[in-house]
Amino acid sequence: MKRKSILGLVLNVFVVLLAVFPVKGQAANEQEVVKVSLPAGSRANEIQKALDQAKTLKETGKKQLEVTLKEGTYELTDDLVIYSDTILVARDCKIIKKHQKGPMVRNYLYDREKGQNYAANIKIIGGLWDGGAGITEKKSDETFRFIHAKNVEVRDLTIKNIMAGHLLTLAGVDHAIVDRCTFSSYCVYGTTKEALHLDLVHSRHMVPVVESSKKQICYDDAPCKNIIVSNCKFYNVPAGVGSHSAVRGMYNENIVIKDNMFTNIEAAAIRCYNYKNVTITGNVIERAGIGMEVYTCTENSENMDDDKTSFHFPNSGVEQEKPPMDQDYSIVIDHNQIHTVYTGKDKKFGNAICVTGSEKRPIANLAITDNIIINAKKNAIHLLHAPKVQVIRNQISGNDQKSYRGGIYLNKSKEARIESNHIRFTERAIEMVMSSQGSVMENQISDSLYDGIYVGNRSRDNRIEGNLIAETAGTGIAIEERADNNQLKNNTIKSANIGIFIKDSRKTKLIGNRFEGTINQKIKDKTT
Repeated sequence: MKRKSILGLVLNVFVVLLAVFPVKGQAANEQEVVKVSLPAGSRANEIQKALDQAKTLKETGKKQLEVTLKEGTYELTDDLVIYSDTILVARDCKIIKKHQKGPMVRNYLYDREKGQNYAANIKIIGGLWDGGAGITEKKSDETFRFIHAKNVEVRDLTIKNIMAGHLLTLAGVDHAIVDRCTFSSYCVYGTTKEALHLDLVHSRHMVPVVESSKKQICYDDAPCKNIIVSNCKFYNVPAGVGSHSAVRGMYNENIVIKDNMFTNIEAAAIRCYNYKNVTITGNVIERAGIGMEVYTCTENSENMDDDKTSFHFPNSGVEQEKPPMDQDYSIVIDHNQIHTVYTGKDKKFGNAICVTGSEKRPIANLAITDNIIINAKKNAIHLLHAPKVQVIRNQISGNDQKSYRGGIYLNKSKEARIESNHIRFTERAIEMVMSSQGSVMENQISDSLYDGIYVGNRSRDNRIEGNLIAETAGTGIAIEERADNNQLKNNTIKSANIGIFIKDSRKTKLIGNRFEGTINQKIKDKTT
């Protein structure tokens, strides 16, 4: 993906969102707003009575309801239902959940089968929302839930203290902004639940609802579209933002995750499962099981049924989309910082950026640029079935000489571009396995434990050019395991045990490579 197209993607997403979320000056006139203020300590039924006024807005000729909770503490003994064209303001308030069933706040579910598609134009601003995990032994719960909603804004909230569910769920939501919110404090770990969950309206298992809503909800596999998550903080949660299940042929799309802070995340800070048109930029991740995970399906899920996989078949009558043209999901990961990614129960734990396609559904043209990654316990960037991926200008380092780990790992990915990266203190800085017709160019590599660049296992027709490899304990560049017809040109290798090592690989072209410093053997060719 060229830089111009990357910028175009971001601009297109913001243009669409600006069209739906008006700029200052376009809000409803004061005469068109019904304003209600409630005193501190108001009960749930009193707050609900105020919110119910939205149902009669059209009859009064008004366009918007604004309900403000005065500074203080509130205890909710029932969930709050919010309707279209409503603003709920709770600045400087503490709201505590005191009921066991349902979320703290949910939108009214209009009857989609009768053409009333969305609860629309809802804003929630401010407040510390405490999920009251101590009142229930339930293993899964939620704090906020929006289903089949449109034009949702959630700003300046602190949401915390639940057992093992989601702090905020968006399911089948079209256009939403979640900005300057803080998500924290789960009582049960070992779950895969995201604090901010983007879901499809597929089933009661995926999107459960309270008893009173079951007759209203239509499970139509609606995905989330046009979502911005920005300037938020996530800490001490099992997973940050994203999805752990998907529906074939249905995509969460036009997703922007930017300028967020993630700290102490047990699993993945960001998880994009079957997404397209995604920008992940400016995020800081410190201590996580996986920094960012992007994938089209789970391992072995393509031929399995719903009972055995999180990759579901669509519901009856739902029309599937075809995969994007040329398998280009338009995903950009840039200018993020990831520090300390550790291993855990999942074999993908320990990868800072983990991209997993499959033979049938590869992820093409992914752009991973200008990221800083320090101390990933497995690979800084792990790529499987990612043809035409661009890995450019990233800074990668183990923590120090005692923390050698993988750098950029490329598996079954043709025509990759790995260029201008700075990589230090890794076991292998760049490793290519069964990946052909790619380019590894102008990278600066130092302090590798084994190999600076490794090309193996039938990785053929690659160009390894203009790289600087210094202070490598093992080999500068290794070509092995039937990795035929690769070209090594104008590389500089400083201080290595072996400069270039070739084994069982034919037609390796060596052009203009330089060797400096202490090198025991410049070129060692064991191909027979």
